[in-house]
Amino acid sequence: MNRVDPDGHGQDYLDDSLLENIYGEDSPPEDLVASRKRVDFKAWHHPAKQFVRENQWLMQVERLGPFEGKTIVYLSLPGEDMFDVRVIGEAVKRGGGQIKLLGFNSRIAGAEDAGSQINSESVLRQEGIITDDSLTLPDRLQDIAAPRSHVYERMASYGKFDVVNLDLCDHLGASTDGVSIFDVIEKIAFHQRGYTTPWLFMLTTRVHPNFINLAQEKFSPPIRKNIELGEAFSEKLAELIGAHSCVVDDVDQYWELVGDPLLKIFAVGLGKYLLHLLHNQVQDPAAVELSSCCGYRVEAQHLDMLSVVFRVTPRDKVMIPAAQTNSIEIPEVELSSAIQIVRKAGRTIDVDAALQSPETLRNLVESTERLLQGGNYDVSKYQEWLGAHNVRPHVL
Repeated sequence: MNRVDPDGHGQDYLDDSLLENIYGEDSPPEDLVASRKRVDFKAWHHPAKQFVRENQWLMQVERLGPFEGKTIVYLSLPGEDMFDVRVIGEAVKRGGGQIKLLGFNSRIAGAEDAGSQINSESVLRQEGIITDDSLTLPDRLQDIAAPRSHVYERMASYGKFDVVNLDLCDHLGASTDGVSIFDVIEKIAFHQRGYTTPWLFMLTTRVHPNFINLAQEKFSPPIRKNIELGEAFSEKLAELIGAHSCVVDDVDQYWELVGDPLLKIFAVGLGKYLLHLLHNQVQDPAAVELSSCCGYRVEAQHLDMLSVVFRVTPRDKVMIPAAQTNSIEIPEVELSSAIQIVRKAGRTIDVDAALQSPETLRNLVESTERLLQGGNYDVSKYQEWLGAHNVRPHVL
């Protein structure tokens, strides 16, 4: 369609100049492209988190190898950047395998975050890092344990998981009116019953004395039980928390500890809870090993963020004869496994101390920058953000 200008010449609405007015130039100026890059750096962009990705999560996943021709089924809370999936997935791909992801992300705040997640997932799929049937749901993790949950049915359809990574960055022990993360853990443990291959349970949580109630309720009974079994466990526990001795009647007082001892007994309590939950399956018992335990600082001057990896190794199935009419004996939790958990918690890695090494810090900053660049962040602003961090500033 033409219009007539004063000179009587027809003008095509679709000529090049008008297209530029509508859509802009073919190649945006360089400064405009730069302005589109993200600068909203988050807590998980700190090199302390990259230490956890590389030196804890990835290292423990690699113990599940070799990966040739293997699909690692992975449950995660990947966030919009999906950095954990990329770090682990690239290693699995190098070994000849792929990740089958079931992700949960209900915390996408706006269109930019949603677009970032869609783009991250699309790139991972195009690069062959995740399978075509990988999925990220816009649901809460707690929906797994909700009554008549369609989310649990979706999870169950994935089969057994090789890696479960609950990167909460929140308080596991906080009281809740509805479904708790403990309900989720118990649902996952039930789902994993009968798996014949070792698998990993990873969890990251804040540890604060004001948000410990639910953890105290879950963790105290198995700790008391092990103290009752004898001095071998109680002496190691006393050494861990700096107490003269540990007795059953004092267990509730241990949750009033502050600083690093609280974080370490929290790790023990979580391990004992999982050991009790998984080992005590009558027909499908499993050994639980605390493979890695890290701590770092988020708000306090002491360790207040805990990141743990448990390796769950199924034991031989126990066959119960159909004719058996007497009560079935539940196997006792192995004392040696409980002591292993305490010893490993005593060797908790202080991630912030590890970052005091200039070489370690430089390597982690560089690997974080590579991830950020792939996520369309303005890497030139990253070290400025890191140097001004309110709790853990670092300058290269």
